[in-house]
Amino acid sequence: MCFDVVKEDVNKQWPVSERKIRDILISKLNISTDELTIERAHRAERKDPNGRPGTIVAKFQNYKLKEAVLKNKKGLKGTNIFVREDFSQRVLARRK
Repeated sequence: MCFDVVKEDVNKQWPVSERKIRDILISKLNISTDELTIERAHRAERKDPNGRPGTIVAKFQNYKLKEAVLKNKKGLKGTNIFVREDFSQRVLARRK
């Protein structure tokens, strides 16, 4: 999953990104803490020419959590945080 426009900190280490995703899941998406198993979360190294914060790429340990995020993503409305699936460029081009 990709989380776009999440505010960046000076410290761009994995635990910081994971904590930010965990906070979003709990506070904005109302996903309970017993099912939060994030395998990894890191910032994508792309630089946005408009100065927007980089994307956080998160991998969840189970499929049910991923589905819960997609189902509840309407809870992010008005927060300027966007959630999307992480597809390869080839898949995105084919879908276009």
